[in-house]
Amino acid sequence: MKPLWHFILFLLFFLTLGSLLSYPVYQFILLFYDIPFDKVAHRLPMLLALLSFYWFLKQQQLTNRQALGYDLALSKFLSQVAIGIGIGIFMLGTVAISLFILGIRQVDPDFDHTLVNLIKLGLYGLFTGLIVALIEETFFRGALYSGIRRQASIVFAILATAVLYAGIHFLRSRLEIQANHVQWFSGLLILQDSVTPQNNQLDSFLALFMAGVFLAMVRQHRQNIALCVGIHAGWVMSIKISKKLTDSADSDLGFLVGQYDGITGYLTFIWLSILTLLYYFIYYPKKQSS
Repeated sequence: MKPLWHFILFLLFFLTLGSLLSYPVYQFILLFYDIPFDKVAHRLPMLLALLSFYWFLKQQQLTNRQALGYDLALSKFLSQVAIGIGIGIFMLGTVAISLFILGIRQVDPDFDHTLVNLIKLGLYGLFTGLIVALIEETFFRGALYSGIRRQASIVFAILATAVLYAGIHFLRSRLEIQANHVQWFSGLLILQDSVTPQNNQLDSFLALFMAGVFLAMVRQHRQNIALCVGIHAGWVMSIKISKKLTDSADSDLGFLVGQYDGITGYLTFIWLSILTLLYYFIYYPKKQSS
């Protein structure tokens, strides 16, 4: 499937290019600011891809608002985003509360639970969630989904975007290279470590995969990404707040959460699977019959 391979090759190209350029960019930054090499190696590929994203979309003829999922008046788009945030908070907030009730997570005693701090935390979670959601939804449920859907079935487009969406979250390296050991190929070492599968991450992958399926179904049903952006932002906001307010606890039920972020895991996968099935049976038969 050409569109899918074009997107994969686009990501692979900038992952490789960014890794190769990490060393000279790191040396230049050191002239002004002391920064760990791994931060440069992690962020440079994504920055290059982001800067080239519009050019890539233009080559794929995906620059129009409909293809990107923005084919809504601004007021309607914003109202859908707001509704989606509430839905997302309910979906992942339910998981966060369940983890606390089950004793898998416990209250963080070091967090100062004042009203001001809680408001700051909420605003931080909301801002972070909106930024992450806008970038990822524009790419995955906007351009990628539209590109694949032009030449493939709905089912394939949903599954393909969900697999890629889940997989890209695990392109993370835990390798730290000390400044005196940095060489021109160090970026490639970090890239190699990033694409090497880590142990005990199947649970988080399944949860993220089902999240991708749910969002792609919303995209197909609504024919835009406004609600997707809101739901995604609500998820991120719930995770950020939960991780700040609580810590992992020593529990026999700890297997229900993964190592990815301490929140998403088998419990999230089961919950999102139930909601995805409900969404399908409630909305999709109605749309087909109409």
